Amino acid sequence: MSVTLINTLIDKNDAFEVVREQIALLLKANVEEQMILAIAAGEDPQLWDLQIFLERANPFEEFLAETPENTAPIVNIWYDTQGFDRRKGNVTRRQQSDTTFNIDIYGYGVSASNGTGHTAGDKSSSLEAQRGVRLVRNILMADINTYLQLPRGNVDGGGFSGRWIDSIQSFQPEIDERPVASVRAFRISFSTSFNEFSPQQVNEILTNIGLIVRRKETGEIYFTKEFDVT
Repeated sequence: MSVTLINTLIDKNDAFEVVREQIALLLKANVEEQMILAIAAGEDPQLWDLQIFLERANPFEEFLAETPENTAPIVNIWYDTQGFDRRKGNVTRRQQSDTTFNIDIYGYGVSASNGTGHTAGDKSSSLEAQRGVRLVRNILMADINTYLQLPRGNVDGGGFSGRWIDSIQSFQPEIDERPVASVRAFRISFSTSFNEFSPQQVNEILTNIGLIVRRKETGEIYFTKEFDVT
């Protein structure tokens, strides 16, 4: 039994990788811009700060230090599920994907005196996480990011064709099945639609046929063929 091998190097990123990186880029760039705008408005820029991570298992570990260096909400973007509708694409080149990325936002807070009383750590961490959710949602759902600033899809193949927030849900982070007291979190389920493309075989020239035009003594034109089998 023989098989035909793919004769091109698979040296590209799949679209889900490109989209995940683009989500992170949009968040990071806009957070930096928001901090600049906050300074111009006479506001505390730290209230617009976020820490952006990709594909981390426990990104909030730095919150567990005795005195964390940075207590801005942590955002972790990770690839969750990817489905393919057989009616949207073909078996050879293009397959449309409906893909969900989870965007987890972690807030940090400790109990402290607020001058007139006591602020509970769990409330503080929850409000910090919600501040992160607010920023992430507004950035990703802004009109200019309708297509995440990626090439749009079209009937001829195309690329990105949509994004949507399906849900936002709170959860309690755990380590070794024990809740982390100073950290609260929310998960944004972020759906996207785009095309994945599969490798196309590059056909090799198997036979060269050369035609030489000749004339008979009578002036009649005829051809001779030269074959080069490679």
